[in-house]
Amino acid sequence: MKKKSLYIYCGLLIFSSILFLITINTISKNFYDAFLVASSGGVSGDDRFMDFFNSIRDARDGRVYDQRGVIYPALINCFFWGVSVCLPFLDEGWGVPEMHASAASHIAYIAFIALCVLFYWIILSKAFPQQKKMKLLLFSATFLSMPMLWALERGNVLIASVLCVISFILLKDHENKKIRELGFVLLAVATAIKIYPALFVLLLLFEKRYKELIRTAIYIFVLLILPFVFYDGYTGLAYVAKSIFRFVDFHNIKESQAYATSLAEYLKRFQITLPSAAILLTYVFYVILLIFSKKTYAKCLMITLIILNMSGSQIIYNSLYLLIPIMALFKEKELNIFDLLIFIVLGFTQFLNAIPLSFLKTDYLLWNNSIFYLIVALSFLVGVNIVVERCRRKPLAQS
Repeated sequence: MKKKSLYIYCGLLIFSSILFLITINTISKNFYDAFLVASSGGVSGDDRFMDFFNSIRDARDGRVYDQRGVIYPALINCFFWGVSVCLPFLDEGWGVPEMHASAASHIAYIAFIALCVLFYWIILSKAFPQQKKMKLLLFSATFLSMPMLWALERGNVLIASVLCVISFILLKDHENKKIRELGFVLLAVATAIKIYPALFVLLLLFEKRYKELIRTAIYIFVLLILPFVFYDGYTGLAYVAKSIFRFVDFHNIKESQAYATSLAEYLKRFQITLPSAAILLTYVFYVILLIFSKKTYAKCLMITLIILNMSGSQIIYNSLYLLIPIMALFKEKELNIFDLLIFIVLGFTQFLNAIPLSFLKTDYLLWNNSIFYLIVALSFLVGVNIVVERCRRKPLAQS
């Protein structure tokens, strides 16, 4: 990425960090409740790291698909089962509250996060071997974003999935064949954690890299399907699909706790229910932009918006997916003025918009709507950029 673009991103990061520090040291009750208050229940206290601890409990007890409606594929449940084995004190009487009181459980969580951090730093080192400042910038930008902080507070494995997708984006064009192949494997790992990232194989399809596409599909099959042999059997596949559709159902949204990332979900807040055909048109619009976008970052953005349009739960940390097109932007050789505008808007989705500045809002629901407005702006800018690039032989401006 050119220096001008790098300066813009650095400016966003610095400005966001300043607001972040002001927020946690003044009157931001939302941040205080979510991260600092050691109360019982709710989003704090005994509920902290809930996704991680609940997954350990579910994997240990078994029957996670037919009884608990878990949406994680078998591979990640095998991982959590392995963690539960390392915590031998867990028995049928232990649940999440007891795990919160156990130092060993917290050590397991810290080890998981530490592995994610170390893995991500190694990937950045492979992708930018001679650019120390770039590595530090991307590393800091990733772990200072509000969706990442919320995912850390939840202990959600989305962290690992998104980092694996980013690694695929950064490594898929690497000159070293083995490192490039590692990127394909990591996309399969991301899919075996959250399923949705499977859509990113479309990048290989659009680039006409058919052999690599086939190998990646094989990796995905091995990591996504075969582990069901070892956990809950293949009947679990049907339950996973059923549970995913349950989460996609927009009726599950809790308006006071989630950002809106889809048209149907957004309008439901105003008691407007869209027919299925209208919802389908939203996907058609994203697919059209995906097909006609020439740049990798724009295709990543459209795939990400398709994923967010499906989601009906915990949109706050699901917006972490938007880090993927941001990282893809750093691999682009040339950017025009619209690319830079998209770059800035994407930065706002991760840093400025998500910081819970209670003294700048009058209504929590209206404040959360801003992420939806940014997504609409991103779609509009990508569409305009496609038209401009096709109408003019040269970019509007070089960054």
